[in-house]
Amino acid sequence: MPVAVAPAQEVADPLASSVRLLRRAVTPAKDENNLPLLFALRQLRDPDLKPFFYQLAQRKNWMMQVHAVLGLGEIDTNRRIDPWLVTQVLPETQEAVIATGLDLDLMGPPQIKELLAWDKLNPMSRLFLLAELSLLKQPTDAAELQTLIGSDNSHIASLASALAVQQGQASALDQFDARLKAMGPGERLEIQSWLMQVIRKYELAACLPWVRQTIETSDVDAEVAYQGVFAMLTLQDPAALEAWNRHLGEKPSYPDRVRFGMMLLSAKQAPLSAFDRLAPADDEPVLKQIVASGRIMVSGGDLAPAIIDMLNLNHPRTTAWAMDFIKTAAPADAQRVYAHVLDQGRDAMDRDARQAEPVAIEIEAASRLFTLQPQEVLSRLAAAPDDGLHQQAILLGLFEAKSTDVADAAAALRRIGSGRADCLALLLIAKHATSLPPDDLRQLGLIASGGGQVSDILQTQSAWLYLKLAGKVDEGLAAVFQ
Repeated sequence: MPVAVAPAQEVADPLASSVRLLRRAVTPAKDENNLPLLFALRQLRDPDLKPFFYQLAQRKNWMMQVHAVLGLGEIDTNRRIDPWLVTQVLPETQEAVIATGLDLDLMGPPQIKELLAWDKLNPMSRLFLLAELSLLKQPTDAAELQTLIGSDNSHIASLASALAVQQGQASALDQFDARLKAMGPGERLEIQSWLMQVIRKYELAACLPWVRQTIETSDVDAEVAYQGVFAMLTLQDPAALEAWNRHLGEKPSYPDRVRFGMMLLSAKQAPLSAFDRLAPADDEPVLKQIVASGRIMVSGGDLAPAIIDMLNLNHPRTTAWAMDFIKTAAPADAQRVYAHVLDQGRDAMDRDARQAEPVAIEIEAASRLFTLQPQEVLSRLAAAPDDGLHQQAILLGLFEAKSTDVADAAAALRRIGSGRADCLALLLIAKHATSLPPDDLRQLGLIASGGGQVSDILQTQSAWLYLKLAGKVDEGLAAVFQ
């Protein structure tokens, strides 16, 4: 008993605690629970993390290498991944880094062409780069595509064939059809569905005749048909609406009407008559809002109220669409929607009963509104009830912001203890600081030691910030990577 109790009575050493937490982040775990901690460090976008990520890139673990290379790209002054570094990591790392790096806009044509010039790049990585060049309307190497068409990997061969069609080899997908027919039913359906999705993603409009031919076969799988119609709508195929009507069917079920209605919204290409076919009943509020939003979208009316009404339903799929759609809407419309989400969070009376999803949307709204109208967010932060969930959501939404105004706003909040909101405010201050007063540095060390009411994600960020602001980065990293 005395042996067990005595250590618990000691004050945790913040340096040792920070090292221990960062060491956990760089140590592979069977359940991969170290990977969110690495993402937490990437989220800081701190150029001083460069030596940490370089050492992490040398670990022979492909998932940690992915975070290392992406992290270095995210803190690069030009937000670009170093192509040389991609050539130094494991093959599995290359594929994941290239796919994710393209999605995060961390690679442009110069980086793509430099990597394509490297003769040891694995085939799937090469194919992703060629597909991105095609999307950018840049020429691709026909000989390279021909080599990839012959791949034993059906995903590689199918996308390479689609890219070849886009580049003028009209029969490439027809030739791949013979290979599809030789597959088992499960593999054939998976490849067809995937191919429909990449045709839509990379805007391979020259492949639309093959899409039409595939979905018109009598035994076409419902998922393949859905993805094919979605591609036709997105790429504005003149036959898209007819195909949409046919595959919706004469007496569609409620789930099918919702799904096909969401397709119309996502494709952003539909006449009013298509929405009329969905025929929502009075007790189908989600479908009614899909139709209302679609009609306003087509007619060019005021869309912000419709998006707000859709968000108020708290329906996962339509909420995801609404938050994605509003990113590309007019700034004035986006501001109204994000402000509504924050004000709705403020007005929620029963904080304990609130579900995680609406709070997550509130965090996202705070982050996006800050990029459009920073003062709108900061004024709401100043007025938020102290230590409440609304205040915490706004603070979390500001973690992506680069402006030092965020730190000033956090410093103006009342901080009298180690509650979650107090810890979040201190972390925001620390993120933008070059130094901290002794009391704040001590409190930051306490958070890193587990003394704050924050998640492992934020505790990991506090561990790094403590090392940095205590001037112990070299000492700490030497211990972390020992």
